[in-house]
Amino acid sequence: MCDFSCYNGTSEEWLALERTFPPPANPEPSLAEMKRQANDEREALSRKAMKVLAHQVKTYDYAIPSRDGSTIEARSYRPVNVPEDTVLPLYIHLQGGGFMFGTLDSEDAICTRIACGSEVVVLNVNYRHTPEFTHPTQWNDAEDAFEWAHDNMEKLCCTPNKVVLGGISAGAWVASSLTLDRHLIREKNCRPPLAGQVLMIPCLAHLDCYEPQMKKMKHHSVSSYKENESAPLLSVSELRYFTSFLKIENPDVKDVKLNPGNATPAQVKGMPPTVLGIVGLDPLRDEALLYAKMLTEAGVYLYGVLPPQPANMQDRLETERLLPDDSSMPSNPDTERKAYGSFNDDDARRDSLAETTDDEGIIPKDALDPVYEAKARILNRAIQDIGMGRYQWELFVVIGFGWASDNLWPIVTSLIFTPIANEFNPDRPPYLTLAQNIGLLAGAMFWGFGCDIFGRKWAFNLTLGLTAVWGLVAASAPNFAAIGIFDALWSFGVGGNLPVDSAIFLEFLPGSHQYLLTILSIDWAIAQVIGTLIAWPLLGNLTCQQDETCTRQKNMGWRYFVITVGGLTLLMFLARFLLFKIYESPKYLMSKGRDEDAVRVVHKVAKKNGKTSTLTLEDLKACEPDGYVARTDAGAVLKRNLEKVNFSNIRALFITKKLGLSTSLIMAVWGLIGLGYPLYNAFIPYIQATRGADFGDGSTYITYRNSLIIAVLGVPGALLGGWLVELPRMGRKGTLSLSTVLTGVFLYCSTTSLSSASLLGWQCAFNFFSNIMYAVLYGFTPELFPTPQRGTGNALAASCNRVFGIMAPIIAIFADLETSAPVYTSGALFIAAGLLVLVLPFESRGKAAL
Repeated sequence: MCDFSCYNGTSEEWLALERTFPPPANPEPSLAEMKRQANDEREALSRKAMKVLAHQVKTYDYAIPSRDGSTIEARSYRPVNVPEDTVLPLYIHLQGGGFMFGTLDSEDAICTRIACGSEVVVLNVNYRHTPEFTHPTQWNDAEDAFEWAHDNMEKLCCTPNKVVLGGISAGAWVASSLTLDRHLIREKNCRPPLAGQVLMIPCLAHLDCYEPQMKKMKHHSVSSYKENESAPLLSVSELRYFTSFLKIENPDVKDVKLNPGNATPAQVKGMPPTVLGIVGLDPLRDEALLYAKMLTEAGVYLYGVLPPQPANMQDRLETERLLPDDSSMPSNPDTERKAYGSFNDDDARRDSLAETTDDEGIIPKDALDPVYEAKARILNRAIQDIGMGRYQWELFVVIGFGWASDNLWPIVTSLIFTPIANEFNPDRPPYLTLAQNIGLLAGAMFWGFGCDIFGRKWAFNLTLGLTAVWGLVAASAPNFAAIGIFDALWSFGVGGNLPVDSAIFLEFLPGSHQYLLTILSIDWAIAQVIGTLIAWPLLGNLTCQQDETCTRQKNMGWRYFVITVGGLTLLMFLARFLLFKIYESPKYLMSKGRDEDAVRVVHKVAKKNGKTSTLTLEDLKACEPDGYVARTDAGAVLKRNLEKVNFSNIRALFITKKLGLSTSLIMAVWGLIGLGYPLYNAFIPYIQATRGADFGDGSTYITYRNSLIIAVLGVPGALLGGWLVELPRMGRKGTLSLSTVLTGVFLYCSTTSLSSASLLGWQCAFNFFSNIMYAVLYGFTPELFPTPQRGTGNALAASCNRVFGIMAPIIAIFADLETSAPVYTSGALFIAAGLLVLVLPFESRGKAAL
């Protein structure tokens, strides 16, 4: 039997607070006037505090749809000292006030303190109040807001497996109810389990359902309902008065959704870590202590917040062992050490909420070098503080050269395929595309890993330089084998563009401007237009016709074309090398033990942007424990890079059924598209020429004119994809699936063409929707992987794409390109990939990566 009366009584701290209470302005106000007065006073206190706190957070207001067709007001708070692209835990806050008081503005101060103190995003939910709205509206609003938050994780920049639910008083009642309900239906619930709950001075049962708890007390006279019947902040009569407006008729004592305090130990077993804030002079004291006792006995990690009195409770939550001397609450010493821990310093207090949300099954704790990661976070914050400026905008331009090259040179291979086949008459023309894809795979692997060995700076410049040199040399190729070798060599340079350029761009890019990485895809589409625009006059007029004997003199167009594109790439290389001074990545320098150089680069970027940086060498050195010796050899750096693809990180991508299914499916989608796209797209000019000949207009001039028209239609597709993914009824999955299926459908439609014009129309539609597909695929894929394993996930997806891309020309070797066989095959692959997208278990629109 329990007796918690030792926590009753007054203290000097409480008496001092009580003397500050003003006399009531109106002893018997109307209900509406009482609500107005209470809300005005709470808002005034919050506004006063926000004069100091407001600059620490960014706030956003939302109107959340409710199940009854109305809306629920909500506001999010995000600490400004955390980069905007950093995915944070989410704390959902339900206000106190007897279900009658409280507004969004009245909670600003406490939500801001929570957001900044714990480095989380706080979602302040202003559920609808009594007397206008009765039970179960408040419970339903909280549940609707919870579901909305999970559907909008990306908008909130939060992660769904790090959600903590909490509230004060009446809000804590609803929070505890929702937490228990989510726990009890976890087998049917598609959401990740809650990472924790925070219950401050909670009510945990309806007054008419308190009988089971009273039986646990030593005597009814020591119950807090008796001892604190006339408590100054909340008396029993006031408690009954406020709950009466819920209009709950004949409440069921066994209804644990209404009465979570009446749950059984079996029902609460396995619940998430819980923080309980309990006040001695409160009628609700004992039900919270009894709940704490049951949770502890059930093995739930418990953090007790037990100030002697409620003074400064919102400002300071000193966490200590719950009931350290009470023999009525037996506990396991090991569980106590894990649950209560030590929260004696500011850093631990700031991280306490985040620590309760770690998912050890998803993110292996020993997978990363903690010193390296700590320094990387400091560098990220320094770049964020500098902001977007001249250096980043110039970098944005020259990075676009890499994006353009990534599509321009595969287009070159596609456009010169027909004239080369006509001139050299090889037995297997698709070997040219095979050579290209082998070079792309080798380049992606070499430059992707190599830039962590010899630095981003050299890789950044050399990729374009090598591509330009081998492209120019290729114009002199005397035979088919030579052009195949040169194609593989320039593709070796092209393969490193995206891995290197995206890495260096992101390492200098403030999180607030990360959207620019998506905008870069427009360079990819424009490159196709430029390539075909150059090819049209050269290949259209200086290429052998399909029905004539082809000699070198009659077929110089492809050589001039390769020289022109090689020269254009050389100009891009020179612009990078001579006109723009690229700084070595600070993270790379730090990884080599060159912290001083990393700090120097950050200050150079700040100076070029007209800003100053407060980053110092001491900031980085402070991350090193005593006796720390940095491993700066190439082997250590390579090991750190290879951690992205080691077996533990790969296993982490399959640690749960849903995550494993998601990883497998997105790899399959990349593989199918990697096979289907080059199987058709690489041979479009050849198909146009051969099919056009059947229609009587297969001239090379018409062929390359049509290629230009097709390329131009791809540009708006890349832009449209960025808009469609944000539509509520489309999202990433809908847009990707629809565009991929339509890409395949229009390929099938092209086989029905009865004229060259109709064939051109179908091919324009193909390119339009395939550009939407790629724009979405590049952005959607990284969102499906956990942050620590995102590099591994991207590598797996890209590898599937390149490996299957190598298979495309091999299949073409044994297929008749003059028939519809490659078209049917490619179309089937696209449709299959589009349907697989629908099976993906995650939709990342409004959600953060797992």
